[in-house]
Amino acid sequence: MAMYEASLGRETSTNYPLVNFIMATEADFFIGALGSTWCYLIDSMRNTAGKVMSGYLSVNKDRFWQDS
Repeated sequence: MAMYEASLGRETSTNYPLVNFIMATEADFFIGALGSTWCYLIDSMRNTAGKVMSGYLSVNKDRFWQDS
């Protein structure tokens, strides 16, 4: 992975994740694992941006999952 990122260059290897993050925060629906820091950050930013009522499907049971 490090060789791949080095072949892309510093600017491109930084911009790709940033663009993915921005696109994910603007999505109307998101599927992710809230146990993941990346997904938790995306969900938090979506709530901050006014997408509180937008859908989020968590795929793990270890965090924010009500077991009945």
